[in-house]
Amino acid sequence: MQKCLPATSWLLTGLLAVSLLLANGCQPVSDPLAPQVNSSGAVRAYIRSLGCPDSLIEDKGDHFIADGDMLFNKNMPLPANGAQQEQAYESLNQLIYNGKAQERVWVYIHPELIAPGNKQYIPGIVDLVTKATTQWNNAGYNPVTKSNLVRTKFYITKNNMPGVVHIVRDEAVTTGMSYGPYATGSPPSLGHPGELLIIHYPKFKMLLHKNQIAALTHEFGHCLGLVHTDWKKWTREIPGLQIPGSPAVDNASIMNRTPTATAPSAADINTLRTLYPATVYNIKLSVVNKPNSQKAFSISLNGPVHHIKGFLFRYYINHKVISNGTLAYNPTYGTGEQGYSYAPKPAPAANQYTLETRQIQTYGSDITYKQTWYLQFNVRIRYADGTLGPWLAQDQKFTGEFK
Repeated sequence: MQKCLPATSWLLTGLLAVSLLLANGCQPVSDPLAPQVNSSGAVRAYIRSLGCPDSLIEDKGDHFIADGDMLFNKNMPLPANGAQQEQAYESLNQLIYNGKAQERVWVYIHPELIAPGNKQYIPGIVDLVTKATTQWNNAGYNPVTKSNLVRTKFYITKNNMPGVVHIVRDEAVTTGMSYGPYATGSPPSLGHPGELLIIHYPKFKMLLHKNQIAALTHEFGHCLGLVHTDWKKWTREIPGLQIPGSPAVDNASIMNRTPTATAPSAADINTLRTLYPATVYNIKLSVVNKPNSQKAFSISLNGPVHHIKGFLFRYYINHKVISNGTLAYNPTYGTGEQGYSYAPKPAPAANQYTLETRQIQTYGSDITYKQTWYLQFNVRIRYADGTLGPWLAQDQKFTGEFK
């Protein structure tokens, strides 16, 4: 899957996306989203600032459609500082960086869609939504360890509360790219999931059952922040940068502009893991020389692509000095849960961080004099809203000898 971080800042290709909408002809149901002041000029400028050319932005009345099936409501909230809120990664505004919202992405199916006899009724809609969200929920699940590599999970709710993904229906008959004629989904906005997925029922009902699930899976991908994977195939497509570990071409991606797949590919899953890892990963340790014969342990790891407050980091160091086989010095150092904030390295490794322990005094070694060390530590992510992710399932343990 061509997962990318947009060349300018337009989200992770095969992954990142945009914000609210109301599709052509969409009739509000009993409890629509709260109206806001129309700011269409500012919204169009915001879309352009993300790297989307004006030729890819379609005005649909109360919303814009970018790249075929990604929707921006003209009433959508914009970053307080405009398009430059995060200069390094504008895409942050189109990722779910709110930790609480990321962990539980609530989906609300409006009651009219479920009630037989109602003009909005869609037969089997609960089953369709369940199967589509389950495909994303199973991404990164390890049945052996019964653990998940991906943090984001969808949950269906009967409560129409703020921040949910609303599933609604309209009667629009449209033409367009990707799954646009069948359904459209809004991307994340200001750290929260996209809040609207519209089913364009006249054409959606003509799809085979498996393709209805695939269409919803694709649109839920947009709600998570994914954009189209196969952008390089098209002359009018948003550019992006390759996500490490993903193939240049992924015909199996559910997020292709013209997908043939009906489920997320392995590379789609890798992309979600890169965006929303359940815990830190790819941990590497090195010993760093400091002034005055002191040393520290430097821990390199991968975390989320989006911005975070930092980490909670706890560790224990046992430093032994052995002279002629006898223990001569045995200091220990430890911390409880301490919060740290570390800036990410420049792209393309924006999700790489470095943690460092306190410095410890060391001494020269010779044939009769040896220094050994033991380090044990654990790390958890502190998200932008202050939410804490889980500790690693097991403490990390390393041993070695100071030379």
